[in-house]
Amino acid sequence: MSGANRRRSLAELAEAEAPMDPRRAAAVLLAVTRELERRRARGIVDEQVDADRVLLGADGSVVLPERRRSPVVETSELGPPVGTEAGAHVGRLYFLLLVGRPPLRRDDAFEPVVRNALSADQCALLARSFADAPGQWPTVAEWQSELNDIARGMAAAPPPRELAAARRRRLLVAVGLVALVIASIVVLWAAPRWWDDATDQGASTAEVTPGPGRSSAAPLDAAPR
Repeated sequence: MSGANRRRSLAELAEAEAPMDPRRAAAVLLAVTRELERRRARGIVDEQVDADRVLLGADGSVVLPERRRSPVVETSELGPPVGTEAGAHVGRLYFLLLVGRPPLRRDDAFEPVVRNALSADQCALLARSFADAPGQWPTVAEWQSELNDIARGMAAAPPPRELAAARRRRLLVAVGLVALVIASIVVLWAAPRWWDDATDQGASTAEVTPGPGRSSAAPLDAAPR
């Protein structure tokens, strides 16, 4: 894989750049939650969302290699609603990027660095992600909403197809602007020449055409005596 197309795992990102700015970390995890939601819409529920498994592209895309699939259901007789385990993983991954290490216990959500970066409600959401009881885990949708608020304009990049479509639109707009500029230059260059030609032609017509009440015959005083 070429350097331009190489993907790195979220674990590699954390090792290289954590602790990260809360907004940038939120933008990265927001892209992850969007990919999880897209996969869920296709009937795939990812429960194990580990830092080594989340692959990040330079264009902002996210890839989750196939590992474990669960059917899309809202409740489970064997445990919490399907999808909440992924939500807990999102919270733990956000803490990893924010602090630089995985969480060890629920109280880690209230460390000074975390409380200074997040609101009380967001810290509580982190604490739920670190809980031992699966019934307390948040969903991916809950995290997506909070991460969107934290990012505050640093939204994650859209999918590659949307990026390609946006680039094509920008290219078409740029080509149209260049064509408009060239047409304007041509008009500005040709207009004076056209005006000069039209003026010269009008002057020549005025010299040849006699005015009203005047004859084109020779003057009387020029006749032979």
